[in-house]
Amino acid sequence: MQSGMQLCTAGLEVSHQRKALLGPADVTVKQGELVALIGPNGAGKSTLLKSLAGLVSDYRGQIYLNDDSYRNLTPQQLARHIAYVPQQHQCAWPLTVREVVALGRLAQGNTVDQHHPLVDMALSRCDCLVLQNRTVNTLSGGELARVMLARALACDTPMLLADEPLAGLDPHHQLSIMAVLRRLAHLITEGSIIPKGVLVVLHDLELAARFADRVILMHNGKVRADGLASEVLVPAHINPVYGVDFRVDWQVRPPQIQALSPF
Repeated sequence: MQSGMQLCTAGLEVSHQRKALLGPADVTVKQGELVALIGPNGAGKSTLLKSLAGLVSDYRGQIYLNDDSYRNLTPQQLARHIAYVPQQHQCAWPLTVREVVALGRLAQGNTVDQHHPLVDMALSRCDCLVLQNRTVNTLSGGELARVMLARALACDTPMLLADEPLAGLDPHHQLSIMAVLRRLAHLITEGSIIPKGVLVVLHDLELAARFADRVILMHNGKVRADGLASEVLVPAHINPVYGVDFRVDWQVRPPQIQALSPF
């Protein structure tokens, strides 16, 4: 079993056409923790996730997998350690759900075995067994989001990066997927998969408060706060970033975060 793996950035900066998108940013995500990445639209969350996934080649600063700089690693090497779920999901071929999830095994250099135990486990965890024989181009947006998360879980990598995996999901599946991600990080799970470091982009602050071990708050491409959920999800941090007055109650379970009015 691999243990102690981490992703980190040091002075990471990303620009596009002379417009700064990110940084400088110093973040760390370790195996065994679920980290929520929050912030308003355009804060730089997706750019940070893509950078950590190895999908951004033009950047300043450093990105590390343990002590190894991304500049010295091939895409294949990164794919063995990092699974990435993008914000937008597209599948141009009329494959079945089971076939799509099984393709996740390719990242590890494995053959595509549709009946591998990890494929069954991923389908089950994301409530996709009932969908397994349907072609992906017949699915709703929420169903496809669950399938793509299952595909990432089938990779069985130490690190998982998910960009808004709850978008389009109903409340039942939002809660169940967050519970799955938390179990994966904490190894409260059955099967042969390894404990994961999970970085997930969320817009629901109450779900971040309820499930995340740590929260990273971003605004205008910079990290504004990074710490325990109870330390970051307080009015002093989130009000100025979102431009909203929030009422926050950490004395109840689950914690309550209510947006009152914009300012």
